[in-house]
Amino acid sequence: MNGKTEFLDKITILKECTPEEKKKVNRFFTSQVFKKGDTVFKQGDKGRFLYIVKKGLVGSVSRLNDGRELDVARYSPGMFFGEMALTEGQPRTMTCSALSDIELLVINFIDFYRLIWSYPQIGVKILKAMTRHMIISLRDADKFLTTMAMWGEKARFRAITDELTGLYNKRFFEESLERAIVKSKQEKGTFSIIMFDVDNFHSINEKYGVQVGDAILKNVASCIKSVCNEKTVISRLGGDEFAVLFPDLSVTESFQVAKNFKETLARRRIRSGLTRRIVAIPITASIGIAEYPDHGDTAFVLKEAADKALYVSKNTGKNKIMCARNKYSKK
Repeated sequence: MNGKTEFLDKITILKECTPEEKKKVNRFFTSQVFKKGDTVFKQGDKGRFLYIVKKGLVGSVSRLNDGRELDVARYSPGMFFGEMALTEGQPRTMTCSALSDIELLVINFIDFYRLIWSYPQIGVKILKAMTRHMIISLRDADKFLTTMAMWGEKARFRAITDELTGLYNKRFFEESLERAIVKSKQEKGTFSIIMFDVDNFHSINEKYGVQVGDAILKNVASCIKSVCNEKTVISRLGGDEFAVLFPDLSVTESFQVAKNFKETLARRRIRSGLTRRIVAIPITASIGIAEYPDHGDTAFVLKEAADKALYVSKNTGKNKIMCARNKYSKK
């Protein structure tokens, strides 16, 4: 046996073949050499070859929909790849490249099936071995796809949420607001939003430090979540600025939620030991409310109305709930 057939002894798909059968198989394989960095095949190419790594290391990557690439597998001497696309006639699902100078044993589509037709007994042994390998690969693929789905979900979650508080971010709030307007126009419905700031936040941050400031923002997030239902879109716009979309509440109903939030917030205290004694820092918020379509029939006008009400609250003593057009004003 020459070096090539000796090497074939180590290949799993030929494990059940006799030495004589391996000599016959040997005639169908050719050798190909690739330099480090060369591409063996690209994702989307037709699957026309089965490859066995004789020397070197091959890497495979899959390109995601957003253009990023994810490492999938490494193939070292004795391992084979490309069999699934070859037997199923499907496009390559990944790109394989030489991670070092490599030598591959290769059999093309026509010779693979000529081997099977010429030597049915050998073909059965090879196909059985390949089937076992495919089952294992599919199990791994299932794990891979599950991991990919989880990765994709986490990526999506990060794209729409605020890292510190876990609330939705400004982008998601604005998209939700636009959708709510479209829906309300179609159904001739109404909804409301509130916008609020934490009172004296910058002074507190400067006096007690960023850690205390972050703790306050997390407490604010916890309080507003505790008084809202699951349909509510609660967002941190940035800094100490928050916005809440109530897709099914009138301005009167959202005012009551804002009142519950303010009362819940008043019971919270952040403790700071940065001074000589522990200081309980009270948390309050100035709140502005607006309703669609009474206070605005576009996202810009509605936000502006709520924002103006918020600043009336801040400029008239803080810790108040103000509604656009001053329908409500309470401490």
